[in-house]
Amino acid sequence: MGSTISEGKFKKVVRDFILFILRNLDYGIFIALFMVKVYIFAKYTGLVFVKPTMIMVSIGSALLLSFWILLLPRTYKLIFLMVLNVFITIVVISDVIYFRYFYDIITVPVLFQAGQASDLWDSIFNLFRIGDLLIFVDLLITIPLGIYIVYKVRNSKVRSKFTPRLVLSALAFVIGYIAFTTPVNHYVTQYGKNLFINNWSNVSVYNVVGLLGFHAHDSYKYLQDNVLNKKVITAAQEEFVEKWFQKHQELQKQKTDYFGVAKDKNVFIFQAEAFQNFVIGKSVNGQEITPNLNDLMKESMYFENFHHQVAQGRTSDAEFLSNVSLYPVSTGSVYIRFAGNEFNSLPMVLKNHDYTSIAFHSYEPSFWNRYAMYKNIGIDEFVSKEDFTPGEVVGWTLGDEGLLSQAIDKLVKVDGNFYAFVVGLSSHHPFTIAEKYKTLKLGSYEGTDFGNYLQSLHYVDYAIGQTIKKLKQEGLWNETVFVIYGDHDSGTLKSTEGMTELLGINEGELSYAQITREVPLFIHLPDNQGAGVYSQVGGQIDLTPTLMHFLGIEVNGEYFMGENLLNEKNRLTVFRDLSFTDGEVYYDSSLDGIFENGVCYDVNRNNKIDVKQCEKKYEQAMQQLEISDNVIFGNLIKK
Repeated sequence: MGSTISEGKFKKVVRDFILFILRNLDYGIFIALFMVKVYIFAKYTGLVFVKPTMIMVSIGSALLLSFWILLLPRTYKLIFLMVLNVFITIVVISDVIYFRYFYDIITVPVLFQAGQASDLWDSIFNLFRIGDLLIFVDLLITIPLGIYIVYKVRNSKVRSKFTPRLVLSALAFVIGYIAFTTPVNHYVTQYGKNLFINNWSNVSVYNVVGLLGFHAHDSYKYLQDNVLNKKVITAAQEEFVEKWFQKHQELQKQKTDYFGVAKDKNVFIFQAEAFQNFVIGKSVNGQEITPNLNDLMKESMYFENFHHQVAQGRTSDAEFLSNVSLYPVSTGSVYIRFAGNEFNSLPMVLKNHDYTSIAFHSYEPSFWNRYAMYKNIGIDEFVSKEDFTPGEVVGWTLGDEGLLSQAIDKLVKVDGNFYAFVVGLSSHHPFTIAEKYKTLKLGSYEGTDFGNYLQSLHYVDYAIGQTIKKLKQEGLWNETVFVIYGDHDSGTLKSTEGMTELLGINEGELSYAQITREVPLFIHLPDNQGAGVYSQVGGQIDLTPTLMHFLGIEVNGEYFMGENLLNEKNRLTVFRDLSFTDGEVYYDSSLDGIFENGVCYDVNRNNKIDVKQCEKKYEQAMQQLEISDNVIFGNLIKK
């Protein structure tokens, strides 16, 4: 009799255990689906996943995110699992799309720019791939099935006991905590906490903590930096920044033969969208890609080793670098995060010399927060989308030809000298322009993204040619310093069909690494002064000091980090990811942010050298970025 009772109890325990497992099978499926999705993210972006530490932190982060759900009754548990699955799906697909364009992971400051997503829809849609449906496909099954199960069991009298749920939830938390913290602690023991403090590279943080871990760290860091423990610049840091700028300002005052050659002349800057340097002087099937810029080169200063230095703020970063001569921040955009700060700028300097400054951009004034930021950096008037006479749309909005033409129509009416800052848009990704402007015969490139990119640049070159004609017709050409530069790289064409073939290089060569950062810079001075090709390295941060030099205006206490491009000594062009070049060496930083894992090249010999030969300049680059960050985060110019 006793044996029979024991056997019955045992069967009941086994049955209850099996039922308990089955009731929590949905949680196991949720964890499995999460792992599949983060694997797809890694697969589609080329980032790390299949290694023990990444698998551990991924499982650990999933458990830490969701362990509390196991405390809930079955109906509520199913509902929250579905909600959490949808949330993770949105995060993964968003990161995949963002990475395809920016080669980076979304951060909290970028989310504050999400209001611009509707304006970027064509570009976003172009970045979708058919394989991305794999990220969504489970929702087609899990959501209907989950709703059905919730409906069926909502009135069920069977209730699971709280104690087993508590035990399982606690077990999930403990396993998750161990799985996540063990690899992270191992990394910190080996390399220290510097990666998580300075965060030079988002991908390097991802490589340690996984996708969910990255977003958790990024959110925590944003709260710390902006809410809980807003970055405070110490008195010692302020003093160091002040002394650095005092020394730097003396260097900026060094004269060349070109000081003042354009005194009291107008300034007209055209910032060309996604315009890279590799097309200048190149032909395809016997046709010049940029015939007008090739002609302009003969009567202008052309800087063949000029670089963009943008980060996540892209076009807005290029504007900031060129007008304010400070580095962009590593995450988000200065235009959005720090629009309330006080800055020195080229428009402000020119205002003190009786210039009228006008910015032109044929798009929404709120895009990149321009309507606020332009006022803050001293631009007198912003001519945006609604202010232009309707004209032919090329790409997103009014074509660059119409934009530039209408800008000149307004400038001829200005009383006195003007500073015009014109931001183009016709060559924006996804490079779709009307067929009638696709005048190049591209052969095998026809219809490809690369081919469309070439067609859009060819149109922008045409618009520049028409602009030069009009400036001459209006009598402005020899009364104006005319500047053209590219704002950033072409995004998705970083590793590409066609680019290496057109340039005649191999993908692994230093020259290929360089072209992703090189943009053209043309400066036409009145009477073609100084025309020629200049080989010294430089970047957008150097534009303001260079133009001031031509205009005969000395730096007078302004906090500009750039240098006059004509000063060839001790040049250092720094990029936000801590890559840099000085014309002799070129350091390409590693995604993990570890100096030793980067690559150092000898520029003249075009070969790799011992990374230690880049270490001294690396420390200088790091110092410059830190100084710029301290100025921005501490709003030190206001002080």
